[in-house]
Amino acid sequence: MTGSVRRPLLFLDVDGPLIPFGSPHPYPTYETDRPESRETAAHPLLPRLDPAHGPRLAALPCEMVWATTWTTDANECMAPRLGAQAVRGRAA
Repeated sequence: MTGSVRRPLLFLDVDGPLIPFGSPHPYPTYETDRPESRETAAHPLLPRLDPAHGPRLAALPCEMVWATTWTTDANECMAPRLGAQAVRGRAA
């Protein structure tokens, strides 16, 4: 063993945990002041993504891994909106 300590992994899904689904009521929407591509800005689900989750996730003592069918779109669309660095991805 080398003595280096690896942080635990947090496998994070998007649909449900970060972008709410399943409610019969309207969802809250959130604006962002971060730059976005035209495609990202036009995505109908991304306004449901609360940018306040970014600092909360960053404060966790773990390494985040996308566990979602969004694949590379998670880094391209969501990470900037959350103020997060690109993270490892994994198709769910």
